[in-house]
Amino acid sequence: MVDPPPNSSHILERLGIVPNRIQGIILTHCHADHDAGTFQKILRQRQIKLYTTVTIKDSFVRKYAAITGFSVPFLQSLFEFRKVRIGEPMNVGCCSIFFNYTLHTIPCIGFRAVWRDSSIAYSADTNYSPKLINGMFEKGFIGAARRDQLMNFAWDSTVVLHEMGVPPIHTANVALEEACSANPGLRERLFVVHAAAGACPGFQQLGEMDTIAVPVVRCDDCVCREVLNVLRSQHFLRPLRKSKTLMMQLAGCAEVLTFSPGQLIVEHGQPINDVWILMGGMADCLQAPEPVTPELSRSGTKGSLIGDPVSEPEREESVVKGIFPLDILGCHAILETHEAKEQPKRGSQTAGDTHEFSIRAKTDVTIMRIQVDKFVEIIESSPANNHVWHFLRQNDQVASNFALSVIKCNLRLSSILELQLCTTDFLSLLKKESADTGDCLQEPCLVIDGYVSVFSRSSGDSGTFRGISSDMSAYRPRRGIGRGSLIGNMNKLALDEDSDLRVLAETPVEYFAIRSKGFQSFLRQFPGVLLQLLDETVLEGLFCSQRATMQGLGSH
Repeated sequence: MVDPPPNSSHILERLGIVPNRIQGIILTHCHADHDAGTFQKILRQRQIKLYTTVTIKDSFVRKYAAITGFSVPFLQSLFEFRKVRIGEPMNVGCCSIFFNYTLHTIPCIGFRAVWRDSSIAYSADTNYSPKLINGMFEKGFIGAARRDQLMNFAWDSTVVLHEMGVPPIHTANVALEEACSANPGLRERLFVVHAAAGACPGFQQLGEMDTIAVPVVRCDDCVCREVLNVLRSQHFLRPLRKSKTLMMQLAGCAEVLTFSPGQLIVEHGQPINDVWILMGGMADCLQAPEPVTPELSRSGTKGSLIGDPVSEPEREESVVKGIFPLDILGCHAILETHEAKEQPKRGSQTAGDTHEFSIRAKTDVTIMRIQVDKFVEIIESSPANNHVWHFLRQNDQVASNFALSVIKCNLRLSSILELQLCTTDFLSLLKKESADTGDCLQEPCLVIDGYVSVFSRSSGDSGTFRGISSDMSAYRPRRGIGRGSLIGNMNKLALDEDSDLRVLAETPVEYFAIRSKGFQSFLRQFPGVLLQLLDETVLEGLFCSQRATMQGLGSH
């Protein structure tokens, strides 16, 4: 995206585009109507790449450090910076983007994106006025190279997006008229942006939901690159990322399929022979309706013990959860196939295994499919295969509705994960453990059953953000913390420091342990989750307050 507006995720969803598919943002300059939505997008869903110059990036970070109170280094950790060099091509996928400075009140960049014979030119905020530009050169305000670059806008592009507004900081209507006169056919390819509705008579003007489609044919390299990126994003394949050969072998086995909205992708009861990874779009995981037991009517004939069955409306499938880009189905089958080969006497564990739920496309969906046997064969050929099986076993313990039911007992946590589209990523961190009364629990953790108390080990500072004091000397013990509660000193975790909390089991407890390093990596990938958890030690579930209140009443 380029200079996205506030609430861009909602706009994308209305257009049928999954917000998580956006991997990068081009920031042209630091005026609020261009960078406010950029900052918001950084805090939504997966960590994004920010494409801009060093000057503009530094200005952006300083500005929002002043607004939010967060430090510059902390804000810079929330995104991946991609340095733009003026006049040099930057390759993004199969596309080359050429950036240029514009004529504006603060540093600002425009660009031309080129793919084969097609291109899109975007002016960004600028004043395209040959008279003004030549005048500035004559007075020595700009050099010859800057003058030539400003004068030679890429009017010959397939699509031209040019701003229009009030001079001297924006382009006047008359300047675009002159450009159209000097460039035959430009008016049909020119679309005006950054102007009030109806302010551009004689020109095509883009509104918020308008779409321009440049017809292109995707090459095999594009598809292969996307498949590789999706495979590399899978947590359990992390040990294989250094082997380009193995990753290419996996990509070579992938079949890319597309589905229309409402089309069935996987049917309930279908044998699990393939691994499915969602590449684009959204789908629903659906639970089949329970069979209806006919009830007996009370209106049978006199003396009859058995009446006529009462007809009921047909029950519909219920949505269990959403399936989003990078979500994977079939991890359990990969692990079971491997273990069946390791222990032949046990027989095939995947024989008869079927999908517990149906998967139906909610939008246009692109998905890759790899046969389970091929997947296992390639993993087993890697020297790092033991690490892959370890990740899969760890994930398999929680890849069930049971873990989701625990998370849903914490309304705040579940809403954060759903908003950031990272529930599946969070599930991969969980490992089921148990503790007896009086035992200390590993932190961070998520309580399944039983109750715990939370104390401070020390009187030191727990870490501070935005200048907020987090002095643990005043920390009041929390008791009766139950099912669904997420426990951890989030500030310490964010700072990669040892926690000073002590989590003690009041009763026998079952809980999900969360490896701190894995949780820190998760928070880096989803900056919005991090910001909503800062300054927290306990996110209480639904089964905390009532017990704590009862204990309090009992003490009186």
